[in-house]
Amino acid sequence: MGTESAGAQLSTNGKERGKRSRSTRRRGLLVVGLLLGFALRLYQLGAQSLWYDETVSVYLARQSIPELIAHTARDIHPPGYYLLLHVWQTLTQPTPIHGLEFLYTWPSLFAGMLLLPLIYALGRKLFDPALALIALWLTAVHPYHLWYSQEVRMYTVAAFLGLLCLWSVVKWTSDFRLQTADRRPQTQFAHLAIYVIAAAAGLYTLYYFAFLLIALNLLVMFFIFRSYHSPISDGQRPAFHDHEIGALHHSQSPVPSPQSPIPWLVAQLAVIVLWLPWLPIFWRQMTEPPVPPWRGDMEALTVLRETLAGALVGQSPPLNDLPWAGIALILLLAALPGYAKFYQPTVTLFVYTFAPMLLIYLISIWVTPLYHIRYFFTYAAPLPLLLALGLRTLSRGRRPLMAGGLAFMFAASAWGLAEFWTNPLYRADDHRAAVMDLATAWRPGDVILVNAGWVYPALEIYWPQDLDSVVDSLPPSLSKRTRLLDYTKIYDWDQPTLLTTGSVDGSPSLGWGLAESDFYAMKIDEAQTALTDLSQSRPRVWHYRLYDTVSDPGGDLRTMLEKRGDLLWDQPYPGRDYLRLQLYESAEERFCPHASAGIDFGDALRLFHADAPTTTPAGSYLYTTLCWQALEGVAASPDGLRTSLRLYRAGPDGETMLAQADTGPLRPTTTWTPGHVYREPLALPISAAMPPGTYNLALIVYNGGNGEPLPPDDPAAVDGQRWQLGTVKVEPPSP
Repeated sequence: MGTESAGAQLSTNGKERGKRSRSTRRRGLLVVGLLLGFALRLYQLGAQSLWYDETVSVYLARQSIPELIAHTARDIHPPGYYLLLHVWQTLTQPTPIHGLEFLYTWPSLFAGMLLLPLIYALGRKLFDPALALIALWLTAVHPYHLWYSQEVRMYTVAAFLGLLCLWSVVKWTSDFRLQTADRRPQTQFAHLAIYVIAAAAGLYTLYYFAFLLIALNLLVMFFIFRSYHSPISDGQRPAFHDHEIGALHHSQSPVPSPQSPIPWLVAQLAVIVLWLPWLPIFWRQMTEPPVPPWRGDMEALTVLRETLAGALVGQSPPLNDLPWAGIALILLLAALPGYAKFYQPTVTLFVYTFAPMLLIYLISIWVTPLYHIRYFFTYAAPLPLLLALGLRTLSRGRRPLMAGGLAFMFAASAWGLAEFWTNPLYRADDHRAAVMDLATAWRPGDVILVNAGWVYPALEIYWPQDLDSVVDSLPPSLSKRTRLLDYTKIYDWDQPTLLTTGSVDGSPSLGWGLAESDFYAMKIDEAQTALTDLSQSRPRVWHYRLYDTVSDPGGDLRTMLEKRGDLLWDQPYPGRDYLRLQLYESAEERFCPHASAGIDFGDALRLFHADAPTTTPAGSYLYTTLCWQALEGVAASPDGLRTSLRLYRAGPDGETMLAQADTGPLRPTTTWTPGHVYREPLALPISAAMPPGTYNLALIVYNGGNGEPLPPDDPAAVDGQRWQLGTVKVEPPSP
């Protein structure tokens, strides 16, 4: 008897040690999974330029709170995420030269990291700790999750708030299905309170969050209905499988307790009350969209294939999305045999994930296009739980099969991440480089035409505003943007001027007809008149092209620009949305003043006009415009002629050159016709470290092939090659 008792005690102790060992090992794997997820989300964070949507986020976050709210009231997303980003940027102060892309991404990264423990907690509650741990690891390496954890948008925040709502619903419905001493009304109230706060915050974060709340309401009403018609009895499984609740269930017999829908309805009313201040704006934006439709028609199979592939490898499927969609479908269907054991958990996750997408798809077919793969992420966050369940079902408890399946899924994620990080198809548009090129090449009098009024945030964000070092220079600040149709209201053309176009022949309701709206309609004849007048008064027009197939589907604006100027600059930039920067210049001589005499440089060029400032601050650009007449000898330089603009300071030992800018005209001199007049605007960067004082501004013209200077026919030319344009007083830099 004593021996049997001792053996039983040893067996019990062994089981306890084994349980503690498994628990310790599980905690270790949990921590490692979290660290792995964090490390992957940090990798290449902020390495690329922000793409258009992200620049909108930053632009709005930089506004004052009243301006931010007023702007989002005219936009397609509510203000919640932008307010969060506003607080974050106030604390961190990101700039283009101090971590703009890196720092602004952190709120998304934080929310993306919070998804990991929440998915693990849901897995423990709905299934068991082992499955929860697998789901956490799948989430940690999932390309879909990493994509949005590294994007300055609201999708990981919305996904986190959605999962928090789901967690609250699961806890609340578990409580009313299992009334014990530890399941009291206070805890039910706490769960509903969390739901109310998360649901209201979600609606203020993303309008598409409403579809998620519809799905949750369907689930809860179904659970309440079942609580009346199938109350649990002793020995019956509780509403949600939970290893902790399961143990409690066998030790304390639950009492059948149908749940009244009143607490849930009160919670929905509380959500509506919190949402009430924004509800009229939401309703107006839904019934009378202020933006042009930019999504095309959808095919059901295309949408299904894209969403299923996204469930497994995100938005960067290797090769193509068809095989990944098939694998994901097999795993999800395999999760259904767990229907008997995990009845409500399986139903809950399927409804939570796919019911909102079904609603979006039906509205897209019958009302207006709404679908995009990015919106699926809000609902797809818990999919790793279903994928893990499907893999477990397929392996049928065989560890080698389970290990092989997991190895395949991790390899698929690694392949998808490699595509996400390296494939040019998924690269963000390089607005950073495009705006920097534009800022460097801009000259006084130039017009910057931004097609589609909502693209301007990219220029506002990336236009140089801070000096990276004391040797750098800044162009003038951007002036206040103006609609193309209001170009006559611009009086200062010496600042970079943004003109935003509208939607050609778009709906009059765009932007609700508000003058301050980013979106507006313009008739083709109005646009033609404005561009004609503009090209007659301005020598150069820059075209910052993005999404012009939406705002100008017929290409009317491009055709007008091509007719009214020569295309001298046409630079595409890498990225998935085909960003392009173009410069159109008028060849008409009226942009240069007529003169009867000038300075000849050899027998190739005659300079008859040069305007140069008399003062300029250090840390800026010195701009001057030269007007040339081509002479017969211009054709003798097959490599083209170039100019060198220089700044000299006289000293005891002679003159010292402190600034220099060499360039060739965008219209190469090899294309110049003798007798014709050509305009060449130049810019000389003056570093912030330039000592204040008076300097000599000089010009040299030389052969682009061999560097040989062309002598000016002025006896005062220094060394027979340097012609002085005048003197410039360099003032101290602005603070």
